[in-house]
Amino acid sequence: MASLTHDQVHEAFQLFDSDGKGLIDAEEMFYAMKGLGFDEMTKEQVENIISELCDNATDATKSNGRKVNAEQFKQVVFARMAPKDSPEEMQKAFRLFDVDQTGKITEKNLRAVAEMLGETPSEETLRDMIKAADLDGDGVVSLSDFQAVMEQMRGK
Repeated sequence: MASLTHDQVHEAFQLFDSDGKGLIDAEEMFYAMKGLGFDEMTKEQVENIISELCDNATDATKSNGRKVNAEQFKQVVFARMAPKDSPEEMQKAFRLFDVDQTGKITEKNLRAVAEMLGETPSEETLRDMIKAADLDGDGVVSLSDFQAVMEQMRGK
C-alpha cells in the first residue's frame, strides 16, 4: 500500500462524513477504509475498532456515541499503515518496560518508565494499564501478553 498523507486521510474522512458533523459511523468508516486501499478489512473489524475506540474514549469524545472523529480515524489509518514489528523489535520494546529484567511488566515497572518520562500516573491508572494488557489474568504483563496487545493495536 502506498503511503498516504494526512491531507488525503482527512479528505477521505470528510468525503464519508455524509452529514458534515465531524463524525463517521462503522459503515462510513468501512467504506472510507476501502477507499483508502484497506481492501482486506471487514465490516466486523471496523466495528471492533470503533468499539475499542469508544470504550477507551475520553470524556470529551464519549458523547460521540459509536462514531469516530477525524483524529481517531487518522490514528486508525496510520496505525494500520505502520510497518509490522518483527519479534525482535517487539522484544526490545518489551525490555524497555521490563526495567528490572524479570520477564514481566509490573505496575512498579510502568511507574519507573513514567517517571523517566516525567509523568506521575496514579496507582489506579497503572493498575488499569496492567489490567488492560494482562491477557492471561496473572496480574503482570508477560512478553506474550505484550505481543498480543501490540498485534491487536496494529490490526493484525
